[in-house]
Amino acid sequence: MADVVYEMKIVPLEDLTGMRGTLCHGAFDVLHVGHIRHLQAARRLGVGALIVTVTADHFMRKGPGRPIFPAEIRAECLAALACVHFVAIVEESTGLSAIETIRPLFYVKGREYDGQGGIAELERLAVEQHGGVMAYTDRWESTTHILERLHA
Repeated sequence: MADVVYEMKIVPLEDLTGMRGTLCHGAFDVLHVGHIRHLQAARRLGVGALIVTVTADHFMRKGPGRPIFPAEIRAECLAALACVHFVAIVEESTGLSAIETIRPLFYVKGREYDGQGGIAELERLAVEQHGGVMAYTDRWESTTHILERLHA
């Protein structure tokens, strides 16, 4: 029965239109404790459902051999977490389409994106345009750094 519950959490992005809630977006390749802590912190920061969007495979720009797991597996791992209410795969490298569709009350990224400019700044502006707030969690080690250590 538990399998059915978490598989029902994976939905097309369009099904989340106007849901508001709290949104996190990323690759989430090789789910690790840093991801889990980030998502748990996002759940505590925000209101409503915690929605996580995952970058589709062909938009990943993490280097050779990445993603390690296809988007469907990454979504399944995220959906298995109790703190996550919904997961969707997005067909772009950013969270912009998810922000436009969901219009989150909170959009949560890791602290390393605070003040970075570029895409993170465009995401912040999109969130604020829809009355939401950009929030940050503590910085955790990235999957890329973990994989570099494993191959060192």
